[in-house]
Amino acid sequence: MKKLIPFLIILVFSAGCEKNTVISPTLFGKWEWTSTCGGFAGICYTPQSTGQNSYIIFTADSNFYFYGNDTLKIKGKFHVFNITVNNESYKYLEAGSMGGEYTLTGDELSWPENHACCDCFGTSYIRTESLNELLSD
Repeated sequence: MKKLIPFLIILVFSAGCEKNTVISPTLFGKWEWTSTCGGFAGICYTPQSTGQNSYIIFTADSNFYFYGNDTLKIKGKFHVFNITVNNESYKYLEAGSMGGEYTLTGDELSWPENHACCDCFGTSYIRTESLNELLSD
């Protein structure tokens, strides 16, 4: 029975859900990690506090490249969706195992760590290079 509960939760949420794939040129470019915060304790990690750096590149052909300490860790396709649940619209970004509702304000990207979590952490990035700047390097 316990194995059935997560399936039922997903089924309930997806039943009232409408998903449309969109192209989002505003995401294209290089995004450097600035912080990951959350959890019940309100923990916050930064490049300064961890001694680590990471960045993600989104390209016009829907590819993403995730680097940790300047080493390519994950690459694949990313998808952006508009999801409507109970007449409320959300922007959803999925790249590999990372995904969730995201917000984009100018050159700041806020994005959760994974699809389904109980003690969610959110990660913030800042755009350091546009796609045009990356292509001209």
